[in-house]
Amino acid sequence: MIAKLSTQQKLLAAIGIPLILFFLTVKIAGVIGENFIGEAQPFNFDATWWIWIIFVVVVGYLEYKIFEDKVDS
Repeated sequence: MIAKLSTQQKLLAAIGIPLILFFLTVKIAGVIGENFIGEAQPFNFDATWWIWIIFVVVVGYLEYKIFEDKVDS
């Protein structure tokens, strides 16, 4: 499916998908990083570092799959 996208569509996907995933990750990290007062702290890396690592790995994999060169043999 990704191989059939034009260059402009790939560029839009390469920007749009990580942006959507970022906002989802901020929401999830906010829930997990809540302190005892109930205030969301998505960038409290002591508690949410593993969520951000997963985000970076997923986005890196998606970017690789979007822009990989397909060589037909």
